[in-house]
Amino acid sequence: MIHYSDPWCREMEGFPGLVVHGPLNLINMLDLWRDEHAGDGHLPLSIEYRALAPLYAGTPYVVETSKRIELEDQCKKCEISVTSGNESIHMRGVVRSK
Repeated sequence: MIHYSDPWCREMEGFPGLVVHGPLNLINMLDLWRDEHAGDGHLPLSIEYRALAPLYAGTPYVVETSKRIELEDQCKKCEISVTSGNESIHMRGVVRSK
């Protein structure tokens, strides 16, 4: 209910507002990866991610790629994060591709 009931979220759970659903952040992260890398013919081999802090509805946020690293087995590793204006990291992930 923390994703759709504001009274429940505030009164019962103690959050300052509705919490953005974590998998929605993952979809945004993968959309960015696709937009930046799918044109290169790369396909994701694996995706790892971790939610680190809640993101509240109405909070401006940024999805960004931090860096790419070549791995020994010729896989590319792309780190992606979701941050808000106060520099809080809400979600971090890694996409590995060939």
